[in-house]
Amino acid sequence: MPEEALIEDCRALTVPTLIIDGMADNRPRWAVDSLEQALPSVTRVRLPGVGHVPWLEAPDAFRGALVDFLTVSGS
Repeated sequence: MPEEALIEDCRALTVPTLIIDGMADNRPRWAVDSLEQALPSVTRVRLPGVGHVPWLEAPDAFRGALVDFLTVSGS
């Protein structure tokens, strides 16, 4: 899928979206930044010192971010 079509599809999403981002992830930062910018209703949580698998590397912080998001989004 071309990048423009992917961005257009992301912008069409109407559901709240959570990005939990490990700041020590070796993927390029622009990849997550561009996803955040394309989503109209997004919450981004950045976890310092955490890599690509935050649910394994920082399970308590991951769980806390997820529960907070679901609590706010569900109310």
